[in-house]
Amino acid sequence: EKEITTQSYINSAFDGYYRNVFNIQQGTDIAYQFDTLDPSLIDGMLKSRWSGENYSSRIWNNTDELAYSLKDEMMLGLLTGKTEKEMQDKIAERFSVGAYKARRLVETESAAVTSFVDQMAFEDAGIRKEVFRAVHDFKTSRVCQKHDGTVVEVGKGEIGKDIPPLHPHCRSIMEPYIEGVSENMVRRQRNPITGEEETVNVNEIYEEWLKRQHNVHGVDTVETFQKKTMNLSSDRRQYRRYRDAIGAENMPDSLAKFQDMKYNDTNEWGLLKKYKKSRTSGKLSAFSSFDDYKKYHEIIQNNVVGLTTGDGIKINSQSDHFIERVLGTTVKEGQKASVKREGVDIEDIIEALSGKAIDTKSGSNGRSSKYTNKRVDVTINPDTGVLIQAIRKEI
Repeated sequence: EKEITTQSYINSAFDGYYRNVFNIQQGTDIAYQFDTLDPSLIDGMLKSRWSGENYSSRIWNNTDELAYSLKDEMMLGLLTGKTEKEMQDKIAERFSVGAYKARRLVETESAAVTSFVDQMAFEDAGIRKEVFRAVHDFKTSRVCQKHDGTVVEVGKGEIGKDIPPLHPHCRSIMEPYIEGVSENMVRRQRNPITGEEETVNVNEIYEEWLKRQHNVHGVDTVETFQKKTMNLSSDRRQYRRYRDAIGAENMPDSLAKFQDMKYNDTNEWGLLKKYKKSRTSGKLSAFSSFDDYKKYHEIIQNNVVGLTTGDGIKINSQSDHFIERVLGTTVKEGQKASVKREGVDIEDIIEALSGKAIDTKSGSNGRSSKYTNKRVDVTINPDTGVLIQAIRKEI
């Protein structure tokens, strides 16, 4: 790992230095003499302790941490009687984490090398000041938001403190700052909400950019995009879990549509969570699709909720268990375990509720009153008006 990354950092340093020299000469339309990059300076940078230790130590710490965690996992497995397969899966997971940490290390070290050679290029060009530029989107860290637009003297800044990278995966950069010139410059950047390129004043800082998004698109829209961006990884994992649990046919056909449902349609998102819970608990048959669930939830809301029973109890809402019984559930316990219960017709429910309760009981969850006809028993809470369950009679 050290040999590969060392060469990668050296290549990044040389590329970054000469690219900066070219860009500065192009931007100022001034040709100036510059030195070749001294390899000993790069070696010195790699040995520096910009984050408390040099990059070689960080590589070995990454390796040691992984080795110790693997040893602990094997010892724990032996002591707790885990199977070889269980230990293999856990160790594979640990290696995956180790690979991620290695990639994060390389990315962050490369950014540090780039910042180092930026300083050299600025000095060679006679630039006295540089300015911190954060990326204007919803991935930008709070520390980079705070530093955006700050000006420091070239050679006086410190990598990791006021010069990026300020944290792992840092995307911020330093740019030359020339008084009387930089103030009037513009730049093109992609708007994360519209997806379109826009031209803005280069000196607009993150706080000003965010306020402009609020004014143009509205606070709610901006906050929704922030949530989608911040939760993208966890939402992707959740999307996969839901798809595996209830089938792709019952899910939005893309992660983007899943996020739109989750953050923009709270009613449908709430129904999907309930549907998934009923399916994974085995209380709802796999033959009942999410479309069926939504359809009958709406039918119950429109045709049953709001009715008044024959003895004057108003129906106010439906329980999750009630719609499970309407669609058809699977018996979980007793002699009939795993036997599918048939669903219940809405017309029979309405007919049963038109009469008076034949029985009222008290339990830990409150009172329940039973209404019946020849085909169904319907139970409600007479105090809250909640539909509890509907049981199809065996005729």
